[in-house]
Amino acid sequence: GELDMTTMKLKRKIQFLDVGIAKNIREQVQSNSRQQQDRAKAKEAITELFSKIGDIKRKAEQSENMVQEICYDIKKLDHAKRNLTNTINTLKKLQMLVTSVKNLEQMINAKGEGGGVQKQYREIAYLLEATNELLMTFKDYHHIPRIREVKTYLREIKATLQIQVYDVFQDHCSRSSSANSELSLRPAEKTGTRTLEDVCFIVDALGIR
Repeated sequence: GELDMTTMKLKRKIQFLDVGIAKNIREQVQSNSRQQQDRAKAKEAITELFSKIGDIKRKAEQSENMVQEICYDIKKLDHAKRNLTNTINTLKKLQMLVTSVKNLEQMINAKGEGGGVQKQYREIAYLLEATNELLMTFKDYHHIPRIREVKTYLREIKATLQIQVYDVFQDHCSRSSSANSELSLRPAEKTGTRTLEDVCFIVDALGIR
């Protein structure tokens, strides 16, 4: 009987151990399952984080590209605006130049009441100086036909003025040498001191030395 009792005790201990082992195994399995789930969640969170970081980086690059494109467009518009402004200013100066040349021609050929040539030499000199300054602004545009045409026409006007200036001085010299002479190289035009002073302004404007 003693052997049977010992055997029964051993069986109960074995059963108890089996229950404990089974419990430990279940807990370990559950723990491993939770760890796997936690690792999966952590991996998923990391993947999502990297995805968000990638999205932020792409959006930042897109924003930077957009800013660069906007800056480039602004620069192009600004450049176009400057070019347009320069073109408008150049056209205005060209119009002023053409008008000045026409006014010079009219003043040189102006007729007095008696039908003779009436000169405003000082005014002509001022206008000629202004015209010369305007022409200087087109020194880089001589390849343009209209500019060449105006320049040639102005050269002809200057040549005419030089002849008239020479005639005025010749007339003055003739009058000085012959006080009683009524000769005049220009009809209805008397050469006085004021006229000579005004003609000197034209000499300066013409650059005659």
